[in-house]
Amino acid sequence: MVGPDDGWDHVIEGQDILHSRMIKLLQGLGLIGDIRDDIVPPVPSGMFNTLIPKPQHCYLAFGEPIEVPDRRGKKGISKRIQKSVRKQTADSIESLVLEMLTMRTAGRSDDSILRRLLTR
Repeated sequence: MVGPDDGWDHVIEGQDILHSRMIKLLQGLGLIGDIRDDIVPPVPSGMFNTLIPKPQHCYLAFGEPIEVPDRRGKKGISKRIQKSVRKQTADSIESLVLEMLTMRTAGRSDDSILRRLLTR
């Protein structure tokens, strides 16, 4: 899927929040403990600096099924097979995302002036 993440800008990233003076002060005062850096989301800014997302076109693509060797009744899956399936999957996803990005770029010229202003 391409597009939903373009509805918001980030005022500040989660990592920057954790390293801010306010968090350090609150931790120093013992008011909050350690915070895992992988769970702090960014602060979003949408249309007119609100939480309302900017209007965006969204593109969703489904790829062709990827053939996986039949391993029923056999023990384990070899690293070679795992790598092959992962590569096929990654290549397919990259190709689909590139197609959707190309479609999005081509469609921007059809957007109204209002949409262009709202999505800046």
